[in-house]
Amino acid sequence: MWRIRLSPAFIRSVTFDTVPTLPPVRLESGNYALANSEAVSVLSPAGKTLWRVTTDGVVNGLVALSGDRIVAHTRSGQAMTLQNGRYNAIWLALGADQPFLNFGEKLVFAGENGAVLAFDPAGAPLWSLPGDRPGQTIFYGQNGRQIALAVQGESGVIWRVADESGALISEIPLAELTAAAPLPDGSWMLLEGSRLHRLSGGDDQITATISPPPGRNARMTADSDGNSYIFLGDSDTTLLTIGANGGLRWRIQYPYPANVLPPLIDVGGGCLLYTLDADGTMNIFNTTDGMLVNQTQLYAGGSRGNSPRARVLRVDPLEGIELAAGFLSMVTLDGAKLGGEAFTNCQFG
Repeated sequence: MWRIRLSPAFIRSVTFDTVPTLPPVRLESGNYALANSEAVSVLSPAGKTLWRVTTDGVVNGLVALSGDRIVAHTRSGQAMTLQNGRYNAIWLALGADQPFLNFGEKLVFAGENGAVLAFDPAGAPLWSLPGDRPGQTIFYGQNGRQIALAVQGESGVIWRVADESGALISEIPLAELTAAAPLPDGSWMLLEGSRLHRLSGGDDQITATISPPPGRNARMTADSDGNSYIFLGDSDTTLLTIGANGGLRWRIQYPYPANVLPPLIDVGGGCLLYTLDADGTMNIFNTTDGMLVNQTQLYAGGSRGNSPRARVLRVDPLEGIELAAGFLSMVTLDGAKLGGEAFTNCQFG
């Protein structure tokens, strides 16, 4: 951690007193909220615990609202709004074991069989999208003002997209879903086995066929130009890029051997590609040619263990990076400085 703090790219950091089990959330005051199994706590930027409450079960979702309010959700379906260590509201939102989404004051949960349920922070129902697709929700995500989920049933996968008012935009059958990534224009890139789709509204276009076939640990992200960056999760640990036109831009061998946990992957403004490995190593690649341009290490707990679900790699369009290895610290870095000449010489867009 001290090495990172001495880096010219360092912006801020926080050290926690307990290992989080979900990605920590930064509040508008600068404090941090985190979940540790059944407990939700808020810490100051100096790492001092300000308050802590215990819920009815393992917390599987956590978001921050204005006024330092926190909404948490547990696997048993209990949702709650917390502020200053007190309950403002508590209600039931039963459904899939998935993190929930928020659109300002609108809280949107994945229900059962492909349903979507929206509430306000007081627990009052706002709308619901009925669930009529029996199966397991294997993906639940957000793209701007859209909600997407994938339900795995006996005959394949149903991909559903709705807007924040609950209106269904599209529903598309897939044989399988290997990975998904949102595009800034509201469309989605989906990896259906070896086939790469671009979905915009109800328009489904297959843009490329990937070889070798991706493994179950495949991960994907996409930039504003429509380029897809895919970690295949194959035996050769392939990392490749497919352009918006479906052509292969480059292919490299990922710098680490296959791991039981795939790396997190994200792209900022489009010049740099970031990955975070299970051991806390962040890799930065030049999106033009795939060259590895920098590495940064964040301690991931060693023999003391970390919480893989609490790893964080979030990169904004200005290359601001939020990074956590699932252990006792979280840092914010300037990716433009870490990217060096790969960033300054970039002609993206």
